[in-house]
Formats: sequence, structure tokens, C-alpha cells
Amino acid sequence: MEILIVGIIIVAVMAWASTRIKRTAKEAFEAENIETAEFTIHKPDGWLSIVSPKAPYLFEAYSKAFGKEPNEKVRLGTATVERSTGTIDEAASRFIAEGQVADDIREVVADVHYRVIELTRGDEADQIEWLKFDQADGSVYTLEIKVLSETTDQFRRDIETMIDSFQLRNS
Repeated sequence: MEILIVGIIIVAVMAWASTRIKRTAKEAFEAENIETAEFTIHKPDGWLSIVSPKAPYLFEAYSKAFGKEPNEKVRLGTATVERSTGTIDEAASRFIAEGQVADDIREVVADVHYRVIELTRGDEADQIEWLKFDQADGSVYTLEIKVLSETTDQFRRDIETMIDSFQLRNS
């Protein structure tokens, strides 16, 4: 009888813990505004931001969804923010020079304070890449979003919202 009571208690604790873990995981993928001392950005629904991003990144996030075959092990999207020295043109040239560019580079926005570039990479998994460069206090901040080319219109709208929402606090 005592074993039955202990077994029931263990099952109840396991059910409670499982429900709590599922609820916490669901909340982690909900949309939120992320504010740091240096910038703000809106993370869309279905994306997870990493609490302690790996150097040199100030921000890292990835989508919950994965690509379709043959990219079923590749996240549908990733986003990072990195700080570097120099000018926006130097940072843009460095990012564009990395890897193979499959299509023409499209300058989406060139503002007095920031620059947004869209390009397609022709590597293992065809990717569309958006780069937003902004400058403050002698540093260049680069928001880099990589997305598999098989995205939906809603996913692209979420990306555009993320790009538009990225703003430096010191500029």
C-alpha cells in the first residue's frame, strides 16, 4: 500500500513538472520586445532568443521551425547582432565578401543613419540574408538574419518586422 501511495505521488510530481516545462517552452517562443543597453529589437512569434549569446554576438535567436527536405535539420531562420569597429561601408563589404553570392545584391534601404541589404547565398542550403547596419559611438552594429529560401509570406513579414524594429539606443 505504501508503494502505491509513493508511486501516485511520483506520477503527480512528474505530471506537474511536464506541464510546467511545456508552458515555459511555449512562452519562450512567444513574440517579445528585447531591450539591451545598446539596442532594441522585436523577436517575432516562433523565435527563441538565447539568453547568453556566444561572443562576438550581442544577440542570437533562431526559429522553432526547420526547413523541408533536404534541409530538415536546418533552422528556417537565424538572427544575430554583432558590434564591430569601422564604418558601415566597411562592415557591409566584409559581410558581402563572405561566401558565395548567388544573385544580385539588393540595397533595400540606404538611410543617413543605417543601411539594409538583401542578398541570396548559394551555399549548401539556399538562403536569403538580410543585413541591417547602424552606427553609434564609433561602433557599427550589424543585424544579420539568415532564412532558408522556402519561407512563407508570413515568415517574411515577421523578418521585415524584426529588421524594422532593430534600433540603437545611442543613435
